[in-house]
Amino acid sequence: MAAGPKEVAGRRDSLPAQKIAADPLQSYCPDLDQWPRSWAYEARDIPYGLRMVECFKPFLREMLALPLSRTTLRRHRDNIWVLGGEVIRRVQMDSGLRRRPVEQVGR
Repeated sequence: MAAGPKEVAGRRDSLPAQKIAADPLQSYCPDLDQWPRSWAYEARDIPYGLRMVECFKPFLREMLALPLSRTTLRRHRDNIWVLGGEVIRRVQMDSGLRRRPVEQVGR
């Protein structure tokens, strides 16, 4: 029996479909859980970053639901990561922002 295009010597090279479909956001942003630490200047920035990630998740999931190219999806993902870093930078510069809900800081 000859190996199919996705099989090599009886072994599949791709993950089972149910694992890929389980959480497309995990495939799109495998380091999403690390974003708050990458933005942080100090330990107290991490909880703020975690709240931001929760705000970003619906947008990121919406992007995945749209018929966008991989390049466009990566660009949006990367821009969201940059936005998070900018918000944390502004919070560092103006401590009054830290008392505001994360949803209002960018306004």
